[in-house]
Amino acid sequence: MGTALLGGLIHGGWDASTITVVDIDSSKREALEADFGVQTSDHIVEGDGALIAVKPADAVSVCAAAVAAGT
Repeated sequence: MGTALLGGLIHGGWDASTITVVDIDSSKREALEADFGVQTSDHIVEGDGALIAVKPADAVSVCAAAVAAGT
């Protein structure tokens, strides 16, 4: 689902170079960089906003981490 959302944002006009995707899986990060031209990270980084696309059980902890990172 996250990849579909990412594709939609870029197709809708968002500049891929301004998007950072966070994923703990290095192979997924490499694929996202190659396929979409986005920046990636293995941890949440500070930003102007966030789109959270995680399994429901992870939502609370990921949102808390985003807030702690200043996103």
